[in-house]
Amino acid sequence: MNWQDLSDDALIELFQSGNHKAFEILFKRYKPKVYSYLLSITKNRELALDMLQDVFFKVIETLKKNSYQHQGKFAHWLMRITHNLVMDHFRSISLHYETSVLQTEDESYDINDIIRDNSMNIDQIISKQESYEQIRELLKLLPPEQQEIVRMRIYEEMSFKEIAATLNISINTALGRMRYALINLRKLSARYQMQFN
Repeated sequence: MNWQDLSDDALIELFQSGNHKAFEILFKRYKPKVYSYLLSITKNRELALDMLQDVFFKVIETLKKNSYQHQGKFAHWLMRITHNLVMDHFRSISLHYETSVLQTEDESYDINDIIRDNSMNIDQIISKQESYEQIRELLKLLPPEQQEIVRMRIYEEMSFKEIAATLNISINTALGRMRYALINLRKLSARYQMQFN
């Protein structure tokens, strides 16, 4: 049997029937993506490795209880678990973000305006930056939900459809968060006198 050719669901079924090699293949298949995601957020290798273990421990527990119900969507389910673990971590250490400057006056928006608005293209904005380091520093000042969207879009190179599936939100919500993140990044760049347009 060529293990690498088996689908995620086939490997899950084998693992649930007692074959531990199947989970080893799943782990090797997704470890780089999960670890990269965790490291991009925590900026701490040891913490990212600890959280990586926590993610896969939770996956094992769920699979052993036969409560996995997402056939064909293992990758999205796995990344949702990872995201939730990260958010729980940040909540537990009570990080305070500088958000008073980040409130927008207009809370309503048309999603079509975001799609059409070329000035909202994050790739173009970042390409004009002197370095990614400035972006990372500004990101730390955004609310966690907005940080997450920007990191997933830029550093993970995920589409808005993938982001929505991973975070279990609508595409409109993902686009809206990106819109507010960009507005807030522009305000912060002006405040800290960084070139950002």
